[in-house]
Amino acid sequence: MKRTAFIFILLFVFFLIACVAPVVHNTNSGRPEITIAGKVGDQAIARIMDRMLSHSYSVKTATNNFLVFEKPIDNIWLKALMSSRYDSTPIIRTTFSIIEIAETTRIVIALMAVSNSGSAFERITSLDNNQASVEAAEFLNNLKTQIENANNKHKPTSKKNKKQLMAK
Repeated sequence: MKRTAFIFILLFVFFLIACVAPVVHNTNSGRPEITIAGKVGDQAIARIMDRMLSHSYSVKTATNNFLVFEKPIDNIWLKALMSSRYDSTPIIRTTFSIIEIAETTRIVIALMAVSNSGSAFERITSLDNNQASVEAAEFLNNLKTQIENANNKHKPTSKKNKKQLMAK
């Protein structure tokens, strides 16, 4: 009787999880991404590095166009699903692709859960359509706002605006 109840509960939980709709990003890449006016790659890299290091990520790779961060998984369910005999501590890997084209900067994030990290048997599971990707999209939108606000403060004002400011 207890075994039947346990199996029923497991099946119920499985069906609840299976019914959750995946997150769909309405972007060219299908991943969280933004486009910022101006060539602001260096500003974006500095802000991304600050944010990721503040959230306990370590830097795996850093170039002018590509950043890779890793952090051990702290979600017990994901950890149980992703761990293996070789490596019981899977990681979250977050990559940022930063492309400056014409007078814009495009930033795309890829989120992955990785088991057996650094080995020939590395197993990667995309988290691009997961709730974590919604948080990544929010981070990118905040990043865009911060950079654009910072750049607007340093823009020279027009002669008309200067005259209005001087009149006050």
